[in-house]
Amino acid sequence: SWEQEFHWKSIENKTTAEETELLGNYAMVGYFPGQVIETFPDPLMLGLRWSIFEPDESINNADWTELTIAGTWFFAGHDNKLTAEYALFTAKDDLNSASGSRYRLQWDIQF
Repeated sequence: SWEQEFHWKSIENKTTAEETELLGNYAMVGYFPGQVIETFPDPLMLGLRWSIFEPDESINNADWTELTIAGTWFFAGHDNKLTAEYALFTAKDDLNSASGSRYRLQWDIQF
């Protein structure tokens, strides 16, 4: 599977009349390796997501990025699935830089 979104927004502050432009993009791919490699179980999907966000284009080199790897186990299609993911984050501009990571486990059940 492939999913991608691109966002461009222009926000005008009604009080100060300042305008801020934001830019963002993400792409995500998912694949069921069990479809071609017999040792992988069929209900397992592996995924990779990359995103970038520029919170204010007037600030040079102000970028936030994320790279995430995920595995999803489908118990009953999209009605019952468990996803585990690990993400790396960076946020930087000309003066500051920060990075971190996140682990997440999510169980989706629909009824």
